[in-house]
Amino acid sequence: MFDLGGWHIGVWLMIVINIAAVVILGLAIAYASRMWRARPQDPRTLEASDAATWELYHPVKHTDKNRFR
Repeated sequence: MFDLGGWHIGVWLMIVINIAAVVILGLAIAYASRMWRARPQDPRTLEASDAATWELYHPVKHTDKNRFR
């Protein structure tokens, strides 16, 4: 294969891929922390968010046995 100064081109490619992955991860963490700081602090908004999350993960169970007929 190609040989650049004793290192194969695959080694250089892996180094570039690893550096790109670290940069992308850093940007994602920076974006998430900025969004976290900019989240709404209004108590009504927080309560509505908590209620929506509760309804999403604890749906009302239907007891009507004829609903699929």
